[in-house]
Amino acid sequence: MMEHKRVFATVIARNAKDIDALIESLPSEDSSAELQTASMRILEQEGEEAAQRLQRGIDRGDKLLEEINRALTEIATTQLAINRITEASQGDAIKI
Repeated sequence: MMEHKRVFATVIARNAKDIDALIESLPSEDSSAELQTASMRILEQEGEEAAQRLQRGIDRGDKLLEEINRALTEIATTQLAINRITEASQGDAIKI
């Protein structure tokens, strides 16, 4: 019985702390509509700047992808040419 009282007291104390934390997280009376509007403007500006940085990163990524694709095409073309030369020279060597 004594253990139940102790557990119950602990639960009540924990709930009281949770309630205090919730109350403190509520907007204060000092938080006016003007402050909230100013905060929203700042957040919107930061969001726009982040979107611009993201777009620049995407653009750089697209350019790099194009360069990689061009390089891969050149590598494949060169490799095919080397294979043709090798096959031709081996064909000449086989002929007796």
